[in-house]
Amino acid sequence: MRFKVTKYEHYIIRIIIIFLLLISYDSFWFGTSGIAIFTTIRNIFLMLLPLVLLVVNKPKISQKNGKILLFVILIVLFSSIINGNGVGAIALIISGMLLGLVFVNKYSATEFFSAFSDAILLIAAYSFLVWILVSLHFLPTSPISNMADAEMTTSCGCVFFPILANIAVRNSSFFREPGVYMILLNISLIFELFILTNKNRTIRVGLLIASLLSTISTAGIIICCIILLVFCYKQKISFITWIIIFIVISTALSMEVLLGDYINEMFGKFETMTEYGSGFARYSSVVVPLNIFLDNPLFGCGFTQFPIEYEKTGYELFHRYIDSKGLATNTFLNIYAIFGIFFGVFMTCGLYQFCKLISRGSKFYALLFCLIYFLMFSNESMPYFSFLYIFFYYGFNRSSSYDFLKNKGTFCPAHNN
Repeated sequence: MRFKVTKYEHYIIRIIIIFLLLISYDSFWFGTSGIAIFTTIRNIFLMLLPLVLLVVNKPKISQKNGKILLFVILIVLFSSIINGNGVGAIALIISGMLLGLVFVNKYSATEFFSAFSDAILLIAAYSFLVWILVSLHFLPTSPISNMADAEMTTSCGCVFFPILANIAVRNSSFFREPGVYMILLNISLIFELFILTNKNRTIRVGLLIASLLSTISTAGIIICCIILLVFCYKQKISFITWIIIFIVISTALSMEVLLGDYINEMFGKFETMTEYGSGFARYSSVVVPLNIFLDNPLFGCGFTQFPIEYEKTGYELFHRYIDSKGLATNTFLNIYAIFGIFFGVFMTCGLYQFCKLISRGSKFYALLFCLIYFLMFSNESMPYFSFLYIFFYYGFNRSSSYDFLKNKGTFCPAHNN
């Protein structure tokens, strides 16, 4: 399949991606602010956008892509019917799938990944500038809170989480938590390092890393270091550079110890026992949904029942109350628990196919990228993140997405038009 994108379409896809990021379940203003009108706008936007794009573009849907869409619709429908759920979550998932159908027919993998990275970089540049000005007290901030009553501040549309007795703030950009923001930054970093070859790549990568540091996300920084390690391994860098990277990783790990107590204070409203810590939170986010899945292996417990089952199972396992709103942070295991094995396996296969795409067919690097993405999405619950399903569609259509691949099986940077 040969893709031809006009200059007009080149900018349109970037505008669409920015809107998909900002008007989403994972943004603060349209996701967790509790502002009813924004929630309504988000739902209407996510429902109408794929339908409008389908009508305008009239994509030729292959038999394989049609079967994938039908499979997902049937599985999430069965899960919702069996568990007595509504159609809200189903609609969000199907919206992402339909968008994937449109984009995979309209834009090459290179063009779409480039557009995604451009959108993230634009958001990062703006929010990093605001974060600097806020940190230097050049810009005023206003106190706000989310639906879970977590305290934060806002300035110029960006959201900041206070730490260190309000001396410093964590940059969350427009998103509901710094953890969500760091995932987007790291995805863009992977695209920049392993797929795109922009003329100003050093500046772009520098901005992404600086923005990651501004989130003060230990997990985000460590994942960033892992990505850089993989890149440096492929580039066969010098021993001195390895030493520098080791120092950076050691510093990131030290931040977990030095800042852990302060960061945990920020999420204090999610926790009810002093024994909670980041280690326990990560451990429970794996064990609890896994046990829920084992109790409901075929079609899961449903998204309505999930918070109840999470707290019930958590108490049975650890004899303490575990708030699902703050500690159920493992995207893929939550999907297994909510929708069961069929949709869970689809998500696992989709992740592998996507990682195989960005690794140019290399199984070793595909598994390595799978680990990286699993680590990313173990820090936040994002089952309704549209781009997951869009990326997976590109992975399932690798044969037509290899427009940037000259020698199949070789893992080397691609040309970015």
